[in-house]
Amino acid sequence: MDLSVIIINWNSREYLRNCIRSIYRHLTNYSSEIIVLDNASYDGTGKMLRNSFPSVTFIQNTENNGFARANNRAFGHSSGDYLLFLNPDTKIHDRSIETMLQFLKTSDRAGIAGCKLIGGSGVLQLNSILSSPTIINQLFDLEILQKLYLRRLLKGIPPLFPKPDGPFEVDTVCGAALMIRRDIFAALGGFPTDYFMFSEDIDLCRRVRQQGFGVYVIPSAQIIHYGGQSSSKVEAGLFTVIQMKISRFIYFKKYHGPLYAKAYKAAIFIVALCRMTIILALLPVLKNRFTVSLRKWSSILAWSAGLPVRISGIRPQE
Repeated sequence: MDLSVIIINWNSREYLRNCIRSIYRHLTNYSSEIIVLDNASYDGTGKMLRNSFPSVTFIQNTENNGFARANNRAFGHSSGDYLLFLNPDTKIHDRSIETMLQFLKTSDRAGIAGCKLIGGSGVLQLNSILSSPTIINQLFDLEILQKLYLRRLLKGIPPLFPKPDGPFEVDTVCGAALMIRRDIFAALGGFPTDYFMFSEDIDLCRRVRQQGFGVYVIPSAQIIHYGGQSSSKVEAGLFTVIQMKISRFIYFKKYHGPLYAKAYKAAIFIVALCRMTIILALLPVLKNRFTVSLRKWSSILAWSAGLPVRISGIRPQE
């Protein structure tokens, strides 16, 4: 088997349906299998797959233990020499998967391959390429800064696809569409389970680079990524925002030590406090527009201050 496509579903059944259709349409020149694990959302995915895609291997998790653990469990059911970890809210464009696979097959140095992620509106997503996290680039990871190519002023924020003529090395590719050699993934023990969600792709890419392999982006490969569809509701969106902060805190503590992690939390507290001050000042005038922002930044402020965060699913110990 050349390739195993592993997809973790969480309340994304209809996006998943379109994703699988696009895989079958454009992945025809290599032997492949698709493995779908539903992470305890019970959204009818199993029935949909049985009726529409009976050849897909389906696994039902009875409990959501996080993205990394779900992928690692699905990996145990795979047999491909290469693995593509793919989000359900994606759609394959042309022969992009085959382009990524061919690159990994022909490059002894490459361990991971990524692609250009294109949003549903046709705009390039900036998280196609990720730098190793630092406090600075987490505070100033703003779209306008990347577009202005202020890499020298804010170390760690990369320009977008500086070498569009061919594959090039990066720190990290986004886990929404990450292809890796099976032997490397197995040797590393899969995705690190330190995180519930987010940062596991950054951690994996870091460890692959530490083993002497390269992490590459192939600009000619493009995959549509609608992004955040399983977290589109307000409560789920807030959960996602806090989990991102938690995952970065865990990453910093793991690789830079507890003092650096605490400094990150303190910096987030200052930013959240400033944002809350602005929002509260404007709230009487633009109440409806700032209600969601108020919830978001008050939750971030509470987390960074070490206070309980009242969002369903947030782990209090973090």
